[in-house]
Amino acid sequence: MLDRADAVFAVAPLDRRSTVPNRSEQTPCAGTGARLGTRLRGALANAYQARGSGQSNLTFAYSAKADMDVVLRSTLEFGHFLLCEGCSEITSVVYNGGLQPGVVDGRVVMTEFDAVVTMSSGMVEYREVKSSDELENPELGRANLQLAAQAAIAVYEGGRHVVMTEREIFANEMLIRNWNRALPWLAQVRHIALNEHLKAVKCLVDKSGAICLADALSLGEGEESAVFGAAAIKGVQTGLFVSDLDVRPFGEGTLIALRSTRS
Repeated sequence: MLDRADAVFAVAPLDRRSTVPNRSEQTPCAGTGARLGTRLRGALANAYQARGSGQSNLTFAYSAKADMDVVLRSTLEFGHFLLCEGCSEITSVVYNGGLQPGVVDGRVVMTEFDAVVTMSSGMVEYREVKSSDELENPELGRANLQLAAQAAIAVYEGGRHVVMTEREIFANEMLIRNWNRALPWLAQVRHIALNEHLKAVKCLVDKSGAICLADALSLGEGEESAVFGAAAIKGVQTGLFVSDLDVRPFGEGTLIALRSTRS
């Protein structure tokens, strides 16, 4: 399972020398509206209040699929976040979207989904993240009532209710660890339009069918180099390219290929 020491927060300097940005060198993102520190304090304060007396870990991260900062309230939620962000079949995600009413045996039950996921097929999945221990404990009636309410909402909305445990989330730990390392690259360029950079990377891939991340980095100099790297990662995230993130550690040797060329 993902170790807390692996957690990489959303803001770090652009630096192609390391595929894992250094937390101790974090800098604010540019942009309009409230400063990052203000947004972070507000989001974390709300999350701390929401967790009540629980002692679960909180992680603050940038979601490229939701295009916003999100707070993940446990290691399992953080792992699920990485799984969602790295899945090219997912087009958009709403994390922790707020309480909704569900009806169970004529009783209204307020519940909140950990994520509402829209797939490229158009199917909407209403997801709950729980440990397998919680699901297998017959004494947790409240959890069962919550799941029943969520299932009712999913059916009413024409979607599918999906419960994710550590077994599904960490089925491929290599993939989870790699997206934990890759996503900060996207967070650092959240205010940069990547269209032209992505076109340049695609042109390079088109010529040979496959490149490595270092080839994408070589398209620019200085900080611009890392923007091309982020564009390559964005192409993998959206399904324009495929990669070997499921089988090899993320780094400058990471494969970036056209979807039809990977064996």
